[in-house]
Amino acid sequence: MIKIFDSSKNFPGNYIYLDHFPGQNRNIMLLLSHHSEDSFSSQILENLLSEIIELDLDNISEDKIISALQSFFVEINWRIYSLLGQRPDLERGVSLFLGVMENDRLYFVQFGRYFMGIFEKTEFKEIGRKWDNLAMTSRDDLMLLGSRDVDIAVKVEQIIIPESSYFLVIDNSAAMLLKNLGLNYLSINEHLNQLKAKDKFGFLLLKFWEQKASSNTPWRRRKRVNRTATILLILIILSAAYVYYGKNLIDDLFSRLKFTRNEFTRNDIKEQFFLLQEQAQDLLNQLANEDMNIAIFPQQKILMESDWEMNITRDFSSNTCFDYRGIYAASGRSMYQIDKRNAEIKWEKSFDSKIEVLRLVDANRILVSLADGKLICLNRDDGKQIWEAEYDIPDTYSLQQGLSVISLNQYRQLDDSVFLIFEGKKLTLSQVRSGEVISEFENDKKIDGISEYDVLDKCIYITAGNKLKKINIKVKT
Repeated sequence: MIKIFDSSKNFPGNYIYLDHFPGQNRNIMLLLSHHSEDSFSSQILENLLSEIIELDLDNISEDKIISALQSFFVEINWRIYSLLGQRPDLERGVSLFLGVMENDRLYFVQFGRYFMGIFEKTEFKEIGRKWDNLAMTSRDDLMLLGSRDVDIAVKVEQIIIPESSYFLVIDNSAAMLLKNLGLNYLSINEHLNQLKAKDKFGFLLLKFWEQKASSNTPWRRRKRVNRTATILLILIILSAAYVYYGKNLIDDLFSRLKFTRNEFTRNDIKEQFFLLQEQAQDLLNQLANEDMNIAIFPQQKILMESDWEMNITRDFSSNTCFDYRGIYAASGRSMYQIDKRNAEIKWEKSFDSKIEVLRLVDANRILVSLADGKLICLNRDDGKQIWEAEYDIPDTYSLQQGLSVISLNQYRQLDDSVFLIFEGKKLTLSQVRSGEVISEFENDKKIDGISEYDVLDKCIYITAGNKLKKINIKVKT
């Protein structure tokens, strides 16, 4: 079984997106980076991440993965080239690693400053770029995505990760430092921790865990089997009923036939048998049309755990929204951008009227609707005002603050879609299909509002008075 052993976190200029869970046949891994931490390049990375998620690689058949990736990156190369042409002061091109894992087979595409290799117990094998080529600096040699105004040749490589081995994707500069520390199967984790303590860099480490001979196939499978399980269960019940009752009934009727031997009894048997068959079919049809909630497998366990919390001087008063690096919240006439990693306030801005609604929009901007009818557009990086207009936007905050839905597309490890709702201090996570409560979280203060689900960090954010708290959503396997 191949699992994620370690990976970097998201930080300015670098993204990592992992849709990788035990038991899935297909897993998606993505690393993105740009050489600068400029907001313009970060916006390009954010849009590229969204485009790849919308590509829906989960539902493409394996025989079409290569062609789908090739056509996608040919098109996206032109778009990134055009966008970066607006900023000649920035490096033209993006580094990318995209892996599609189908069981133990890995399909991947690589551009720019990433180095890959496999650590086996006895040796290290480079994949693609060699150590001697890591020092190259020209744009053509780096093969950055979006660096050339041509239809690029996209190479989709395939490898099989051997048992008891590590697969590493790492930033070039960190790879050179790792080489100096030593490339060894037993020390790879220790050396990566040494590098992480000194600086931030993008990396992904996979490990092929050996399957013990004595282990059995997992009895709990990730399948949505409610309806099928229900029909199978009813068929078993009907079969048992026939064995214990139907058979005795027919035997009794045949005994009557044996003694009377007349045509009336024979017809009576046929009529009762057809009636029983008709009633059983009606029952099955009725069950097939019902949305039953009987499940053979145990209910999935989902945990809600507090990660961090932060305070401001006054109570939060508007909806909370977020992007890949920050959370945006309002308190009265003040608005804040809060760092998702450490809960620090990055910038604060005050207005002449109370803030009613916040909305994230494209081009790295956020719209702020005020109670006096003004609509103001701000830059997300620093809170500077870009434009202002007069609009009368209704306050929909009260309709949106109390419910958050997590769909199967957002969190593929789920067995079914779930929703979160709060009452008083209690946050409840329930199954959409049945409404059954799966998990509860008790806050120390009355909850005022909850955010939408954060796909990248697998969490939600709650406000309670002057507190903002991050709540991680974890599926137990």
